[in-house]
Amino acid sequence: MTGAGFSLGVLANVRSIPELIIGGGLDSFLSLPVSTLAHVVVRKVSPVHVGDLVFGILLFAGLGHPTPTRALVFSVAVLCSSAVITGFLIVSGSLTFFLGRPEASESSFVALLMFANYPIDVFSGLIKLTLYVIVPVAFVSSFPATIVDNFDATSLAMLVGVSLGMMAAASLTFRLGLRRYTSGAGWTTA
Repeated sequence: MTGAGFSLGVLANVRSIPELIIGGGLDSFLSLPVSTLAHVVVRKVSPVHVGDLVFGILLFAGLGHPTPTRALVFSVAVLCSSAVITGFLIVSGSLTFFLGRPEASESSFVALLMFANYPIDVFSGLIKLTLYVIVPVAFVSSFPATIVDNFDATSLAMLVGVSLGMMAAASLTFRLGLRRYTSGAGWTTA
């Protein structure tokens, strides 16, 4: 899960959104003249997960039969997978604005990780639909890997569309939730 290495490594603070909402930690971000969401997400880096990103790239370089075309498709698939993961974590974390409790975000993250360990073809029916729509695991692991193995422009376009849609949903959910945000009155350093 190279995309997860990018999302959880380079954009590590994405998992902290619920705690920032509950604890009033967004106050220090709101006073800055930059995008609140972008600044929150890039605020922290996790070296352990950056290692996952590097390992995935090295694994592709060593075993993925890289050609310039496959490397480009791999790069796009990793970025799209990362966008889906990041968007999903922002949406689930932003639900804390509305629900007032951060547990839903952590449960969503655990579900994403758990189901991502299995090939999507193992599931059928309603569960498979759930893994494409509600918990977008298919667009995080199986679908990008399939595109790299058997390139199809239509599938790649679908993956790009889903990742852009997920990021748009994340931005919208965070912005709508931010309207409901009440300060924790606990200033911290940004």
